[in-house]
This record gives sequence, structure tokens and C-alpha cells, in this order.
Amino acid sequence: MLDTSDFDSVIEFATWYRAKHNTLTYLVNNAGILYLTEKVGTCPDNPLRSKQGYDLAFATNYLGHFLLTELLLPLLKKSNDARIVQVASSAHYQVDGSELRTDGTSPPIASRSDVYTLSHWVNSYGNNKLAQILHATQLQRIINSEAHCRPPNLKVVSVCPGFVGSNMVPKGPIGKFLAARFFSCEASVLCVMHALFSESILGGEFITNFYDFWTDSLLGRTIFDLAVLCGLRSIFMASIAVPWVMTFQHCTYGVHTSTPSSAARDENLAECLYAWSMKQIETYRHSQ
Repeated sequence: MLDTSDFDSVIEFATWYRAKHNTLTYLVNNAGILYLTEKVGTCPDNPLRSKQGYDLAFATNYLGHFLLTELLLPLLKKSNDARIVQVASSAHYQVDGSELRTDGTSPPIASRSDVYTLSHWVNSYGNNKLAQILHATQLQRIINSEAHCRPPNLKVVSVCPGFVGSNMVPKGPIGKFLAARFFSCEASVLCVMHALFSESILGGEFITNFYDFWTDSLLGRTIFDLAVLCGLRSIFMASIAVPWVMTFQHCTYGVHTSTPSSAARDENLAECLYAWSMKQIETYRHSQ
């Protein structure tokens, strides 16, 4: 079993796959944990610390995927119409990108396992999903530049399945109540399948299974931006945006090309995080 929180496990899987296959057409980066439901890690002295010393969720949801993608990239580039799909989330709107910033040497706050604040724990999922989107857009820019104005044969897309009744839903009565109102796992793959197989995909899109009023309508976006300007991002997300999506996502079920947050469209943030991430996996990339 591949454990994306552990670089050794990622390398073992990539080595096994490359020994058996010469090409790869589709890669879906979907592994994920949420601290509301996952509190056990791989390091005995710190249950929220990965084997390599990163925040456990950051390693699982983002950095392990980053390493896996880099290890399999040569095989993906051999295919005529390959796709990489980052299963991200509209939860990335919860954060502003500041905890992913790095000067190239200091680690982003979101990656650190020695930060024991409530905000670090609460913002973890949003930071990780934002990192996935930034990875997708930066990698697509690199691929496009290598294509020299030709249509690229590899496209990278981020998706948000919406609220899904998966094993990430908390256990107990509250979890059952929520799961009954969420998309089924079968329904949630619609945006993923579109990202993988649609001929309309250009690369770099953010695709959802629902229409997000707060990001994709002028009125909703204006209200959200005002809330952010007033310093009410977290309160607005928790009390208005999230309950709204939970309630109405079924009403607009279908493939929608959505607008990611301003932080997700920050090219400098994407470039810096990409460069820092490459440094973190450098030793593991060249151990192959």
C-alpha cells in the first residue's frame, strides 16, 4: 500500500511501477487526511509528524503527491494525452496563502510539525489543498513552456468533488447526519472523470461538482471579498459559505469550471512553493 506521508513508501511504489510499465497516462493524486478525523501518525513521539519530519497532513495531502508526480513525470510525458488530476477542495478559500510562503530556505509554516497552535490545526486542510492547486498551475506553466507553443501532451487539472460521504467524515451521529447530505463517493468522481477524459481540458483549470455561488457569481464573490477585507474570512467560511455549499451542492450537481482563490492564482507563491518543494525531494528523486 502506498503511504504518501512517507517518502520511502512513495519511492517504493514508483520503483515498482516503473519496473513494470514504460508509460503512464493518468495520475490522480487523491490521498488525504483531515485532522478532524485522523489523529494518528507514523512517528511515535509526535502523532502529527511524518516519518521525514513534516506536518503529517502536509506530507500526506501535498508533499508526498509532489514527490510521486516528479518520479512518474518521465512516464507521463511519453503519453500522447496524459493527465494529472489534483483532488483539491474549495476549502482552500479558508486560507490566504501566507502559511505557504517561503524564502526558499525557511519552511512554510504549514509544513512544520513543531507548530502547536489551534489555527495551524484548523487551517491545515485548506493550506494543503491550496498547495495542491498551486502545484498544478505551476507544473502546467512549466509543461507549457517546454512545449514551445505547441499544445502540451500533458495537462494538469485541479478538482473539488464537493462534500463527500467518504471515510473522512467524522464518526458517530453527527457524521451520519452529514454523510446523508453529502455526495456519494460514486457521484463525487464526476469532476475527476471530466478532468481525465474531456477533450475540452486545456490544463490548469479548477473544476468542481457544483456551482459555487460564493466564488463564481459576481454578487457572491463581492460579499466574500468584503468579508475577507473585514478580517472575517474564517467566520464567513464556517458560518455561511460552508453550510451554503452543504445545503445546495446537490441542486447544481454537474461539471463546473470554477474560479480558485486569489492565493491560488498567485504565480509568485506557486513558483516559490514549487522551488522549495523540489529542494525537499531532491535527495529522494536522485536516489532512483
